[in-house]
Amino acid sequence: MSLKRQKQSTPANGKRSQEQALNNEWQRIVKLQGRNQRLEEDMKAFEQTCMETLRADEEHFSRIIIGQTRQLSNFLTRKSLAKWQRSELIDWIQENLELLVSSPFTDREAFEALLQYIADLEMHLQPPGRPESDTAPNGCDAMDAAGDDNDDLFAESDDIGEDDLDDSDLEADLRERLFAEFQRFEEEFEQEQQAERARQKSLQDLLKQSSINTLFRRLARRLHPDREQNPELKQLRGEQMGRAAHARDNRDLFTLFSMYEEHVGESPLASLGDSKEVLKLLKAHAQELRVQREEIIHDSPLRSHFYERFYDSKTTTRQHKLRQHCDMIRRQAEHERSVTVSIRSIATLKPYLEARYDAALIPLPGDIYPSHRGGL
Repeated sequence: MSLKRQKQSTPANGKRSQEQALNNEWQRIVKLQGRNQRLEEDMKAFEQTCMETLRADEEHFSRIIIGQTRQLSNFLTRKSLAKWQRSELIDWIQENLELLVSSPFTDREAFEALLQYIADLEMHLQPPGRPESDTAPNGCDAMDAAGDDNDDLFAESDDIGEDDLDDSDLEADLRERLFAEFQRFEEEFEQEQQAERARQKSLQDLLKQSSINTLFRRLARRLHPDREQNPELKQLRGEQMGRAAHARDNRDLFTLFSMYEEHVGESPLASLGDSKEVLKLLKAHAQELRVQREEIIHDSPLRSHFYERFYDSKTTTRQHKLRQHCDMIRRQAEHERSVTVSIRSIATLKPYLEARYDAALIPLPGDIYPSHRGGL
């Protein structure tokens, strides 16, 4: 083959190669878009199924945890607890509160009442200066005289003596720890949002450098309502124009390209100018669709949680996982109810605190202390 012939064939081969690359990338976008649409529909149905299946058992579990936390909070200001015991108690209450906050099945009014109850404990304390020998008709001293350990859980909260006032900042400490944790979550979320805004800006800058607006104008000339005399067709064209404009403004290349191909009757790829720039644009959009898949799955903390724990391509496997979870929640609810009923005094509380402390030092598989419990 002569040099002249080689020079003539190279541009043609290069052009075909570029066109093939553009078409391949476009087909990849079509495939990704269809996959994402099916995934969105599947995840919505799956999330609804999870909510309906889990609701009764999860709501029951949350009510038990609310009752347990209310009882545990009565011990926060008891001076007879050692420092490490009080620390374990605070951790226990904090775990319960975080569990309730994260669950979509928690009764929000009951939860707010619980928080108010904890906050009001110090307001119901006896004023300082009460002699230790004083007794209260319905208080701890009266129960101590009856031989009930001076620490009955069901004593009124205003039965606490002056020594307990030294620890009145425990509630503030608990609230501060919870606030710090939630603030950390908010900061992480803001960082993710900033990264997303930076990514969107990069894509927007890329679009400004392309011929997207030119392509839209060509499409608009075909869809303009003024070209139609029939009122029904005029209305249809107006709706299509609105859809195309929305796709352009939101950088929805799939919709814009599809409409162009349908209404103009030719591939939009050849109309975008520099093939290298177009390919760069298509690759950016394909990457956006891949990221979108993860965004669909993790659209909310609840959906993400459902996906990680219960999702499977087979419907029967999903149902089996959900049934297993409900069985586990019922067993855990019964256990937590039993624990709550058994803690009636400092004497009955301390073994649980000791078990939690030991479990933190040497975690055992399946150990319930600290609270590796069910629930969402």
